[in-house]
Amino acid sequence: MSALAAAALLTIIGLIGILGRAGLGFIGDKLHNNVTLAIGFILVALVFLAITISGTIHMLYVYAVIYGLFSGVGLLLASINAEHFGLQSLERLQAQLSSATISAARWGLSSPGLFTTRTAITGWPFYSAGS
Repeated sequence: MSALAAAALLTIIGLIGILGRAGLGFIGDKLHNNVTLAIGFILVALVFLAITISGTIHMLYVYAVIYGLFSGVGLLLASINAEHFGLQSLERLQAQLSSATISAARWGLSSPGLFTTRTAITGWPFYSAGS
């Protein structure tokens, strides 16, 4: 792949990501945040699978568009956490999630799949403590 093609892919992800982040909140309100999060992860996974099967540059551009559209799914996590754990626990939970993300990145464990895992892991103390 040429440097120009790689730069074009990053540009597509960035520009489409702006639209995706702006639109995901609206879509999350209309469908539901959990459904929107699931659709985003499933579409990105399917397109990533298609890239590995086809191996063409055209599938990379499709992936760039889909990934750009759903690159902001992490923004839905605050409202999902507020729905599940309540607004009074949200500040502490978000602080724990940020600490978990920083620690995971430090250990090289950071990935989009950790978003749902870390929500379950850090949300467990609130359920067990009755908060």
